[in-house]
Amino acid sequence: MNDERIYEEVGRNYRFFATWRHLTFAAGVGICAAVLKVGTDEGFWTLPFTLACLAGGVGEIILMILDARTRAHTQAAVEQGAKLEGSTAGFFTGIQAKRSGLTHTTAVRLFYGVSAIVMLYWGLTRLAAA
Repeated sequence: MNDERIYEEVGRNYRFFATWRHLTFAAGVGICAAVLKVGTDEGFWTLPFTLACLAGGVGEIILMILDARTRAHTQAAVEQGAKLEGSTAGFFTGIQAKRSGLTHTTAVRLFYGVSAIVMLYWGLTRLAAA
């Protein structure tokens, strides 16, 4: 297989895993919305809301784990793409060169972490109060 075909495959893999990262983030937002919907429909001091918070917190932790794994695959595609580009500055070389502390990963991890902590806190405090 020649380098051009490998480069195309790397690009397809990058897009695939980047899409999965966006989908898992959307699922995390959906979990938050579902928990708030249960709270507004059933009341914030009810058993359904408590259970929704606990399930939502666990769901956010699972999504955080899935995102970490998907990020590793995305990063592997970026590294392989940059390696194939060599001295030619292409898309993957550009992604590697522009890294900073404020990344998509930082924002997503913050969202999942805070969401999980808040939901688990709400669920556990309401469970303890029951």
